[in-house]
Amino acid sequence: MLSVVILCFDRGREMKITNWADRVQGIKGLDSSRELRFTDKNLDQIIEYIHINDSMDVLEVGCGTGTLTRKLAKKAKDITVTGIDMDSKFINYCIEQANLMNIDNVKYDIGDALSLPYADNSFNICTSHTVIEHVNNSEFLKEQYRVCKPNGYVSIMNVRPELALRSKSNDQSQREIDLLTKISGITTISKIEMNVGNYFDNPENIMRLFEEIGFKEIQLDVISYVTCIDDYRNPYKLKREIIESEKSSIIEFIHMGVNMKSGIITCDEKEELLELVNDRFDNRLRMVENGENKWDFFISPMIIITGRKRSSISMGMEID
Repeated sequence: MLSVVILCFDRGREMKITNWADRVQGIKGLDSSRELRFTDKNLDQIIEYIHINDSMDVLEVGCGTGTLTRKLAKKAKDITVTGIDMDSKFINYCIEQANLMNIDNVKYDIGDALSLPYADNSFNICTSHTVIEHVNNSEFLKEQYRVCKPNGYVSIMNVRPELALRSKSNDQSQREIDLLTKISGITTISKIEMNVGNYFDNPENIMRLFEEIGFKEIQLDVISYVTCIDDYRNPYKLKREIIESEKSSIIEFIHMGVNMKSGIITCDEKEELLELVNDRFDNRLRMVENGENKWDFFISPMIIITGRKRSSISMGMEID
């Protein structure tokens, strides 16, 4: 059975505890959305682009609900995967899910991405998914360079919302939009306080930073996440999962905002809003059940930047 490990820090940096699951993104919504994001096809591409091979030690920094760590561990059973995150609620959930699924080649730690509690040269692969935009980019990459083994790889996966494409159809009533807007005010303040997205940068600067830190063989790849419920290749079960995932994310957002600040909306308004959301998604599910197509879609590109740690440096020359 897996258990929580809170690792000590000996590198002069105080660990800052966060509660991301309570203030930014809930556990259920985050895990369900990533289950849909990391399809077998996308997972195969990720494994190729970040250079995972046999018998490797792989670290995911900022693993959140552990969706990617579990999928990697199941896909490549001869690797060892470690997930680390600062939110203990995420880590407890990670361990619970790994135990339920009997995955024995994954482990989890509570720790700081900017002061990783691991020795130098510990992992063959260090990777992260939608983390670099929330932390100091240079510190983040330097720490992974440190714990990565010589000739190992460090990669970042960064979703690009400015390049996303969404269908224009929207079934939300103006009343639902107005009530959600009230809640988004307090959640926006919370995100600002927690540096959410404060370090978002363009791919050129990130690749330049990889180079400045000392990585070689830097590469840029792109994966597109496509959601189209009415795509004929989607079985009914998957269509339902897509609908339920989006609904659960919105409902978690409502509860989160109300819990952060009482009175942001009244109790009656909260019940009204939940009813509006449930009715909207119930109607979408009925359309699926009746074979009616709406053709709503969402396309989200994600860049993967990967660099290789040099073997050794002597007098400015690399020695392999």
